[in-house]
Parts: sequence; C-alpha cells; structure tokens
Amino acid sequence: MRSVSVAVMTILLTSCASVEKTEPSSTPTKQQETAQLSDRARAELYQAILAAEIAESNQDKESALTHYLYALSYYADEKVAKDAVRLAIGLNDSVALLEASKAWLSGAPDSVQAQQNIILAYIRLNEVNSALNYVKQLIRQSDSKTKAFEHLSAMVRAGLSPAIVELWQQLHEERADELSQTLLAFTWREAAVVAKNTNYLHKSSIAIDQALAINPDFNSAVQLKYQILRDLNTQDEALDYLISLTQKKTKSSSAYFLLAQHYFKQGEYSKIVDLVPQWQDHAPEDKDAAYLLAISYYSLEQYDNALEQFKLLAAKDYQPDTSYYYCGDSAERLNQTEDALACLSKVGYGKYWLPAQRKQTQLLLKQNRSSQALKQLKDLIDKAPPEYTEQLVTLRADLLQQLDRSQEALDWLSPFITPALTSLDIPYVQLEITLKQNPQADVLDSIDYVGQRLNNSLRKQWYLQASNLLTEQKQAHTGLKILDNGLKLYPQDIELQYARALTREQTGQYQLMEQELKSIHAQDPENPHIKNALGYTLADQKKELDFALTLIQEAFDELPDSAAVLDSLGWVYYRLGKLDQAEEKLKASYNKSSEPEVASHLIEVLWQNGKKEEARTILTQNWKLHPDNKHLKAVLERLNIQIQTD
Repeated sequence: MRSVSVAVMTILLTSCASVEKTEPSSTPTKQQETAQLSDRARAELYQAILAAEIAESNQDKESALTHYLYALSYYADEKVAKDAVRLAIGLNDSVALLEASKAWLSGAPDSVQAQQNIILAYIRLNEVNSALNYVKQLIRQSDSKTKAFEHLSAMVRAGLSPAIVELWQQLHEERADELSQTLLAFTWREAAVVAKNTNYLHKSSIAIDQALAINPDFNSAVQLKYQILRDLNTQDEALDYLISLTQKKTKSSSAYFLLAQHYFKQGEYSKIVDLVPQWQDHAPEDKDAAYLLAISYYSLEQYDNALEQFKLLAAKDYQPDTSYYYCGDSAERLNQTEDALACLSKVGYGKYWLPAQRKQTQLLLKQNRSSQALKQLKDLIDKAPPEYTEQLVTLRADLLQQLDRSQEALDWLSPFITPALTSLDIPYVQLEITLKQNPQADVLDSIDYVGQRLNNSLRKQWYLQASNLLTEQKQAHTGLKILDNGLKLYPQDIELQYARALTREQTGQYQLMEQELKSIHAQDPENPHIKNALGYTLADQKKELDFALTLIQEAFDELPDSAAVLDSLGWVYYRLGKLDQAEEKLKASYNKSSEPEVASHLIEVLWQNGKKEEARTILTQNWKLHPDNKHLKAVLERLNIQIQTD
C-alpha cells in the first residue's frame, strides 16, 4: 500500500492543528487557510497531490504537472508550486510555468526566484509589458542596482530571445539608467556566446560603454566591460582599463577585485599589497580586499602581516574555516604555538578540518604534549561526524609510530577493521607498519584475514593494494601470492589477472606474463591498456613484432596522448629497425613523462641512431635525478656509455 506523501501529510497535519484554539492573527496561517477549504475541496487537494506524485514516479511528467496545477487551484502551497515550476521548466511549458510561479509568489511575496520565473514565462510568451511590470517590482525589492542586476541577469540565458532585448530597451526608455544598459549589454554578450556571433559582441560593447557613461563606478558594468574586452581578445586593453580606473581612484570594488585577481594569478603579490589600501580607502569593510591582502602577505612569506589579517577576517566571520586555518598556519611558521593551536582548534568540519587536526597533532608533539594529542584524537573519533573516523584513526596510528610505539599502533588499528569500513586506509596503514617493523614478515595469512573482514566492495581492491605494496618493497613473489589468493575469491576478475601478469615482470617470469596477457586480451580484446601491455611485452622480447605493432597502434588510436602508449610505440618501431619513427614517438613520450624507463628507451634509440651526445646528455641528466635506477643502469652497461656519475 502506498504511504501518504510528505506534502499531503504536512497539509493534513496543519489542517488538523487548526481546530485548536489560537490567538487572533491579522495574517492567515497555513493552518487557517487550509481549514477554510470545504471537506470536498480538501479531499480534491490531497488526491491531486497524490496523483501528481504517482504520475511523476511513473515518469509521466505531463500528467504530474496537470495534477500539481489542479492542486494549486485549491491551495497555493509553496512546495507544490516549486514542484510544478520544476516540471514546467523541464517540459518547456511557459503557460504552466507562469501559473505555478504566480501561485508560488502568492504564498511567498518576497521570493526572488518566483518573480524570476514569472518574468521568464512572460518573455517566452512574448508578453513584454507584463514582464516589465515584474522587472520593476523586482528592482524596487532589491537592496541596490548591483543586486537587481544579479537577480535579473540570472534568467537571461534561459530567456534569450528578441523579447528580452525589447524588455531591456523598454526598461531603459522608462529609467534611462546604468542598470538597464548593463542588462542589455549582458544579453548581447550571452547571445554572442550562444550564437558565436561577434556582431552581438560589438553591440554588447556599445551598450556597456553607454552604461558606464551614465555611471563609471557601477560594479556590474565595470565587470562586464572587462569581460567583453577579454572576449574581443584585447587582453592588454582589458588590463589597462582596470589600471586606469584604479589610478582615477574609482569607487568600483569590482575594478580593484578584478585587478587584484589578475595580479594573484600572475603571482604579483606585491602589487596586491600596494593596491588594497587604495581599495580600502573607499570600501574599508570590504572583506574580499582584506582576504586578498592576507593571502598575498602569506604568499610573500610575510607571516606576521598575514597572521594579523587572517585574525581580523576570522573575527569578521569571513570564510571562517579558511581564515582560521591560515591564521594557525601563519602562527605556526612564526613559532607562535599557542596562537596556532587556538586558531586551528576553531576550524570547522570541511575541507580544512582534517589538515587542521594534523597540524595540531604535530604542534603538540613538538611541545612534548603527546599524551594530550593522543587523547584529543581519541576524543574526536567519538565526537566528529562518521566520515572523518577512518582518517582520525590512521592519524592517531601515525602519531603512535612517531613515538616509536608501533605495536601499540597495530593494536589500536585492529578493532577498526570491520565490514563498516568505507576505505582501505586503516588496513593499509596497518600493513605498512607491520612491514616497517619486520620487512620479511610473513603477512599472507594476516592479509587474507583482513580480506575476510572487509565488505565485498573493498575486498578485491585490498588484494590489489596489498600486492602492490609488497611489490614496491621488492617482495614481488609475495605480491604474486596475494594476487593468487585474490583470484581464488574472484577467479574471473580481469583487474586481478592483469595485476598478476604485470607483477610477473618483477620476478622475471616473462613467459608466464606473455601467456597471461594473451589470455586477458582474449577475454577483453577491445581494452587499449591490455593491448598496449601485451604489445610492449612482445616487443621487449623481440617476439611477434608485426602483431605487437598492430596491438600498440590500436591502443594509440584510442589513447593518443598516453605517454605509456607512445613509449611502447617507439619501442616496437625500434625493434623493427625504424629508428627515426622510434625517436619521434619516444621523444613525444619523454616530453610527457620523464620516467627513467622512458628515458632509457630514448637514450638507446638516440645512441643507435648516431646521436650519441644527445643520448649522453639525457643519460647524465637522468642519472643525477635517479642514481642507480635499474633501467638507466642497464642501458649504460649495455651500450658501454661513459658518463660522470659522481
């Protein structure tokens, strides 16, 4: 049996509540309004809402919209009106949009969104005079012309048509102010973007100049003028425009903000420090100015000034998490530990919360307050939202490791390894600590035990990550055994098979690697990564070179920007004796990824192609970065290249 919807339940409850005695009110409440409906009308209202919800759940949006509009004819409920508006917009039904938006506005007379939708509906219906009345109403309701521009420009693209141009022209005839001209300029710019027509952009430029002639400090016009100049590919002119405004001591905050933003992107922080005081002369409370000044001081490593500014911003509640975090970071860099801890402790949940906890932990550790840090992290696990639990657990384990209490860290992590985990952070850190304690530890049984305790969505990835960690620590044979165990659980899984095949390269099992890659390719013949791996393996062993070239070329067709595929293509060309083509592809790969293996291939091809000095230069450069790398060492010894290695 279908349950009663939230919308209907709300109206039912409010209707029932209306029978209780209440104090007289000059404004009818929702309870009073619904109580005034007859029993029949209320029944019709509830049935219409239920019918709308059923129709929408069946993807019958037209019927749902009809039912919602019928419900609104009885009672202008805001939630029902919003649902009707959403459907009307999706169905591009302007008449229904108008009806639903007016119902919405009747229940919420100050709703900007309802008025925007009414204006949009009238524009689509080409009823410009009616739209104009609501435009003027919205302007009167707005705190400023800048805010009015924000409200009215928001619905321009959805209503882009000759009617909206006529609307702003009529508004200008009545008002002849900077707002109407800026709206017209904005509309022409949107039309230029949509139609890719530069003529519209020039019309936009004319209109914005007329707006600025009326009021050169109008923020919305200044910002749009800058955007139009950039659109016209006159970057220098756009920048000069902003500089000229600031030199004239404009009162437009947009001019200062845009110029400061440009300087910030260019890393010209000193210019921001010079610019902001002038900005603050006319806008002393502008928080954007204070923030750009603070972050510029920070970027210039003037941490004392940065700390002062971030404290002021935090006190004004401007981006509080960011402000408190950088307040703490600046104080830390100044060795003002108590100030740093005070700021970091006020960072709220979000992007900076975990980094703030890490910093607090390290600061407490430096002060020999490790017990406080450990207790604080343990308490946070109980208090913080569950999405932070796993990272806090590993953070506490990291701290125990730093205190040389590795066994305690392992004991701490174990109880948290349950099917409820959402990531592999905790078991992975546990495995890292185990191997750090004893690099030769027999971890196979413990890895299987962890795998059994994980939920199915993480189990396969656990075997992949555990194997990769062991292989990185030069225990590839154990890594293979881990993947074998994973394949016992998921015998058809291509990702596990692929990982096992690639790991065999580390153990020198090239024949098995080739066989397994051919088997995987047969199972997934269109996968470009598998084609590339098999093709490279064959080329490296100088086997089936024509087939290898075909495979790698097909992979390249799908992944033309892949450094790995370019490397494979260059290597197979080398094996085929096509040195110029090999050099071209390997240089392209090396430009994208200067991995030692890619470098070793390029060095060998250059050497064999008679470009020995270039090969020697690349080898010398890479040897300094990666001394004793096995690929570089192999090519150096194989070709007997002499370089200075100290």
